[in-house]
Amino acid sequence: MKNLTIRQIINIVLIILTLIIVAQNLDSVRINFLFIKFNLPLIIIIAFAFFTGFLTAKVFWTRKPKDTRIAD
Repeated sequence: MKNLTIRQIINIVLIILTLIIVAQNLDSVRINFLFIKFNLPLIIIIAFAFFTGFLTAKVFWTRKPKDTRIAD
């Protein structure tokens, strides 16, 4: 079995917490977007905000390039 890293454990905990929050907020709320008004379940709004943030972080997270220098 593969060992989990600290980053993976934190991600799992954050996802579980997010799912708990989403599951407890099932009420419908009124959304005003520009000139459009509509009702939407709060669960969808929270999930949309979470995944938008997640995808934004994935897009803008840059990895440090590996050191490709040749040792003398």
